[in-house]
Amino acid sequence: MELSDAYLRYPDDTALKVITSNFTELLAGIVRDIEERSKSRKRYLKRFKPEIHLCHKTIVATDCHNIDTKKLQSRLLKYWHELFEFTNHNDIHWNNTVAEHAIKLIATHRNKNLKYLSIKKIEDYMTILTIYQNCEIKEKSFLRFLLNQKPDDIL
Repeated sequence: MELSDAYLRYPDDTALKVITSNFTELLAGIVRDIEERSKSRKRYLKRFKPEIHLCHKTIVATDCHNIDTKKLQSRLLKYWHELFEFTNHNDIHWNNTVAEHAIKLIATHRNKNLKYLSIKKIEDYMTILTIYQNCEIKEKSFLRFLLNQKPDDIL
């Protein structure tokens, strides 16, 4: 169950309110900071470490009586490290839009082309898709990259 679904389903659940409000405030503050600075740099994001730790402690200490709230709590805690891993690295996207686009590209082509290719050809294809995605993310021309003698200049 997603946070918003749980909140709509159980509007009077105080444990759910504690979990959702703490998590939402933390994430909103981080996202707002990233958007204001237009970059996700480790040195800027490290100042959120105490808040991330405090939010984690609050969620752990929250006593949940509702089974759906307990499931949500355990899911958040299970993936807590992964949720905030982007704060430990430079220029890691805080959302999964990039991953979604890459998966959509692969899924689109999988049904059309990949079933007839060997493993080696699929690996080559995935390499090209990866380069294409990197060019897209960095707003660089894929064609220029392919034609360039010095690819490092573009990427």
